Amino acid sequence: QYRSTVSGYFDDVGKAVEAICKIESREPPAVYITLTPVNRDLLARCANRIQNKAESTSSDADVVSRRWLFIDIDPKRPAGISATDSEVAYATAVSDAIQSELRSLGWPEPLQGMSGNGRYLMYRIELPNDDASRDLVRDVLQGLAHRHNTEHAEVDCSTFNASRICKVLGTWARKGDSLSERPHRKSWFIYQDKPMGVVPAELLLTVAAWVPAKAPVASITARVGDNVLDRASRYLSKMDPSIEGMKGHNKLLVATSAMVRGFDLNDDDTFHLLASEFNQRCVPPWSEREIRHKIREARSKGDRPFGYL
Repeated sequence: QYRSTVSGYFDDVGKAVEAICKIESREPPAVYITLTPVNRDLLARCANRIQNKAESTSSDADVVSRRWLFIDIDPKRPAGISATDSEVAYATAVSDAIQSELRSLGWPEPLQGMSGNGRYLMYRIELPNDDASRDLVRDVLQGLAHRHNTEHAEVDCSTFNASRICKVLGTWARKGDSLSERPHRKSWFIYQDKPMGVVPAELLLTVAAWVPAKAPVASITARVGDNVLDRASRYLSKMDPSIEGMKGHNKLLVATSAMVRGFDLNDDDTFHLLASEFNQRCVPPWSEREIRHKIREARSKGDRPFGYL
């Protein structure tokens, strides 16, 4: 088991494959890759090799452009354990329904993957790395979740950040202990022989429009007379991320409590900050359901007054 995050930067595919195979031989919880190209200068951090303790990892600001819309469908189950075969089937059903509806709207075919516990759909997009693109991708995921989430499986709406990592398909997913009913599984690409294409922006906007309208919420900055969100974001960016096998749940709860109790943020502001400033550095990243559960837990715990930070 790893006790820290290991990482490297690669422009040589052969060396990347060798490094992945070497890591896999040590049976880590999972191996991940960024879906989008990052600033080439970062190659100088660790060029075509793996360093055993990652001092810095890629952030949203390091991403050159957005190339993929990443749809991660997971079955609902307790955190930190592998899925049963029936739970995987629930995620597959949601994935198939999403793909079918998007195809009917004129979307091109995606790359498909079995993540080990659920399903991946990866659609090619061409968007700049800016706030408008971030918000569009977030709304597309929320629109799909609104239309297709079931009581058994759901779209992870936290995967909208530019530097999102994805399991390297072909590697193992090792959540918790491997039991006969909840086994560790190898992830894989799902073969399809139809041509891929880039999703036009107007089709992305069609799905983004599925997000239900929300009533306006008073700005927290107006309530307290200070830019609390900026200060909370800076505070969160300096907190240690959660790493599986290293009290990851506690790290997430500490970060969540800092936002909820320390800065007295509402649930939506807390979730969006955790997704953009904390979750992208966690290994593995948390699902939206897990983050929102921790938000509720943070509200119920602690003896310090709200807003103490």
